[in-house]
Amino acid sequence: MNDNPKPTKNGFKFPENSIKTKITEVKPNELFTRGYNQEDLITNLSFAEMVFLILMERLPDERESKIFNHILVSFCDHGVTPPSTQSARLIASSGANINNAVAGGLLSFGKNHAGAIERAMELFQESISSLNLEETDEKEINNKIARKAIEIVDKYESESERIPGYGHRYHDKDPRAVRLLDSAI
Repeated sequence: MNDNPKPTKNGFKFPENSIKTKITEVKPNELFTRGYNQEDLITNLSFAEMVFLILMERLPDERESKIFNHILVSFCDHGVTPPSTQSARLIASSGANINNAVAGGLLSFGKNHAGAIERAMELFQESISSLNLEETDEKEINNKIARKAIEIVDKYESESERIPGYGHRYHDKDPRAVRLLDSAI
């Protein structure tokens, strides 16, 4: 945020006690995302690359850009079966505006729909934090993470449980997963 706010030509003055963020910096007639001028980003980044920049605090390399774009494309449509789609369509059918319909769809997210990824992230964070990754040897760090991943899979398989965030309620084999994994290799 601008530390010495001055009014813009239209009279807007940036509040002195504004919330600060490392993602976006707003100056009169200028916007920066992660330090990059948005005027440059508009014509030089894809949507996927922009989302990657916001999330990862850096620009993606060519391979990351390609894979991240594939992931975003795979999110785009799941037909009319998901509860969030049904909720949004039901709300819209009542004559509600689009903002309310979308909000209703988002509010239907829970542990059984769209929320499984939250439990997966908790599992990943707990698993990684349980490891001693003080080594500077990247190969040893990767080996520890791989062993932990195998341990997690073995545990869930032995208990006949699904790993949170994996699998699909309609498909025995998610048709997107193989293609995404192939594109990552």
